[in-house]
Amino acid sequence: MKDNSKTKIKLTTKKKAFYFLLMIALTAIIALFTLEIVARLFFPQQEAMRWFLSDEKYGYVLKENFHQKYHYAGSDFVMEVKINSLGHRGKEFI
Repeated sequence: MKDNSKTKIKLTTKKKAFYFLLMIALTAIIALFTLEIVARLFFPQQEAMRWFLSDEKYGYVLKENFHQKYHYAGSDFVMEVKINSLGHRGKEFI
């Protein structure tokens, strides 16, 4: 019986080039993923103001019936945004 553990697999030049490029691509993806995590941890971006809607006439308007706690980057200040069913900031008028 033959011992298969000593059998060597010979790769052609094309296969070697393919595996080399595959390893470079995987290394680049892992590096970019790691940099993304580091950037999000140490350089947080300010949260988006999601209470705006695009408007042809005015440029933007406030979303109706919207609520968001807006955290300012680099501080402990939190602004609570509440928009009523009329699209105004303030209490609900019925």
